[in-house]
Amino acid sequence: MSELLGENGLIYVGGVKIPLANEWSLSIEVEKIEAPRVFICPADPTAKWVTKSPGYFSGSGSISALYDDSEDAAITAGMNGTVQETILYQDCEAATKYFIGDALFDITVNTTATEHITLELAFETTGGWVWSPDA
Repeated sequence: MSELLGENGLIYVGGVKIPLANEWSLSIEVEKIEAPRVFICPADPTAKWVTKSPGYFSGSGSISALYDDSEDAAITAGMNGTVQETILYQDCEAATKYFIGDALFDITVNTTATEHITLELAFETTGGWVWSPDA
């Protein structure tokens, strides 16, 4: 096993590579459903613990990129309002290891007089996402 730097990440949204991307994140959560409380007699010391069951999965994430005026893929992804297949590679040299699923995007464009223009794509997962460690 080896540690990886994130410098070789790769992102596709809607089949198009997002150029000049420099950061991405993905958070997958499972809904925790608390079991209803019931009367227990005689008392059971283990019944003092709240029990939970897994429910539905959901996820969200973000992609950061520098603005590239020759390529509109990131802006198009953020503004088209449709579900888009998204692939997140941790390392483009290990292209068999990636997260894949559908997402809806929002976009923020950040412009200042002293920095490069940046794009922030926030997304919510729609449907199942898959980790493909060795597809």
